[in-house]
Amino acid sequence: MPDNYPKRLIEVDLPIRRISEQARKEKYVPTGSIVSPNHSLIYLIGLLLGTSLLLTATLRLRSVWFMIGIAVLGAVLSSFNLEVIFAQLNKSAFLISFFSIASVAYLFNSWLKKNSINQTLPTFLLLFGIFCFVIQQYSVVMFPFLSITSSSIATGFLLSCLFIFFVSHEIIAIILKVTSANNLGNKSSLPQFVIASSIYLLNALLIYLENSNKFSDSFAIIDPWWLFCISFIAGFWGFRQFCNQTQTMSFKQSGVWIYLGGGFITVASISYLYVTDNNPLIELMADFIAISHLVIGVIFFGHVIINFIQPLRQNLAIHKVLYKPPFSRLILARLVAIFGIFILFAFKNNYSLNQFLAGYYNSLGDSSLATNDLFVAETYYKKSVGYDAFNHKGNYALASLAQSQAEYTTAGYYFKNALKKQ
Repeated sequence: MPDNYPKRLIEVDLPIRRISEQARKEKYVPTGSIVSPNHSLIYLIGLLLGTSLLLTATLRLRSVWFMIGIAVLGAVLSSFNLEVIFAQLNKSAFLISFFSIASVAYLFNSWLKKNSINQTLPTFLLLFGIFCFVIQQYSVVMFPFLSITSSSIATGFLLSCLFIFFVSHEIIAIILKVTSANNLGNKSSLPQFVIASSIYLLNALLIYLENSNKFSDSFAIIDPWWLFCISFIAGFWGFRQFCNQTQTMSFKQSGVWIYLGGGFITVASISYLYVTDNNPLIELMADFIAISHLVIGVIFFGHVIINFIQPLRQNLAIHKVLYKPPFSRLILARLVAIFGIFILFAFKNNYSLNQFLAGYYNSLGDSSLATNDLFVAETYYKKSVGYDAFNHKGNYALASLAQSQAEYTTAGYYFKNALKKQ
């Protein structure tokens, strides 16, 4: 250092250099993976409320609809794995729960069918309340509600996909209503319907291509979750038209409650996936929304053009007869849509199935992590990573476990993998 270097500057410069050296040596260590048992209540309340609404709505309908409601009840209760909750070697807990609630449903369906929803819905909510109370009192696991939600998320996911499938055409239906209703007396509503539907279908195609990594994210493309929200809201009108035009059920007595039941289950499932950051299932559901809206939108658009092109040219209110007989054509369109969705998912080979299994094992790992059963949690998370090597949830959880055991090299490996996709 030169002799003429000011002494005051020397005194200031040295501490600055020490701070700079210290800053270069600092490392940012991620926090560990945290699971809150309270998160399970969001999903559990929505799932049981939705199931109660479905049972209440199907009690007044024909036996086929009633059996669908009972099938949903059986699927939900069987997914809880009650034998684990009560440390049983058989399915007696499930059988007792199922036949108790199903017997009450059968009683209403056979002899008390005329009872209003103000009587039937509180009955099922009370039964599920007793069910939860028994689980809380006699469970042998530390967090029973977290355990049953973790094991049942696969069923909630599949029921949500079923609901999303049945509302995916509602945006096209709303476009048809707006264009046909606002062009009465004009020359033709066909051009407006074709242009508006084409814009929507183009956006659905871009969402699918974006989710398939054909190009990077774009701010101009609507998020698939917005597509679900719009179709869900539009579905209140669309399902009412379906009930009134086909006369399969009364919308006020049954239809609205079936729709709300499916909606509660779907919203609860999506919320639980987000609060637990189960990104394999989040990505898979976003893909399903995009593919469903694309495939069903194209097929439903074709269904409208093929069957109602002349009424569209004549400015008739097509939305008032959209679901009128022959209804078999719409059923055929839905069957074709199922085949189309299967084809697009087949292009991904087994990746979508692997994402589903990875998300399921992530959920089971969360339950074990909350009870501090680290060995079992690590096993589940490793299975998750085995199915989806770079899923953020599984890798981050494994890194957190390794970090808590001072295995920093292993933790660094999993943290690096966690950042490859997210």
